[in-house]
Amino acid sequence: YCNQVGGQDDLIFDGQSMAFNRRGEMIAKAKSFDEQLLMVDIFRKRKCQLKNNISKEQMIFNALCLGVKDYFHKTNHSKAIIGLSGGIDSSLVAVIAKYALGSENVLGVSLPSKYSSKGSLDDSKVLAENLSISYSVIRIEDQVKSFENALEDIFKGTENGIAEENIQ
Repeated sequence: YCNQVGGQDDLIFDGQSMAFNRRGEMIAKAKSFDEQLLMVDIFRKRKCQLKNNISKEQMIFNALCLGVKDYFHKTNHSKAIIGLSGGIDSSLVAVIAKYALGSENVLGVSLPSKYSSKGSLDDSKVLAENLSISYSVIRIEDQVKSFENALEDIFKGTENGIAEENIQ
């Protein structure tokens, strides 16, 4: 059984090519999410000892990193800019980008406005430092105000809340 390794459109192929003997016993298995040339003795009598010390979560992470890496390669891109909010979602995206593209190819950007807490900015900066990625702060208060002004009629009569915060 031969399986491709890498991302193709909306699919990620995990590799893990396998060889079986005539009794249907697996006698060899290639690495997951990594290209490998696997030489197989088809006359091997013993089953192979499967070494799968990778957790389900690690397999998913490896698949995401490989998918991002292949997508960037196939679209002729090499660098990513990640908006860092200090939250778990942007943190996970930044980690995947770092492992897929290399820390030298990832820029983390915080885009604070009046809705941003000091904690969010501090967390974003610490994340960038921990990942060894470049980090910038671009204040967007004027842009947020511009959108709020444009949406003033729609928001009329409502309390200021999550919708306004999400404009940021």
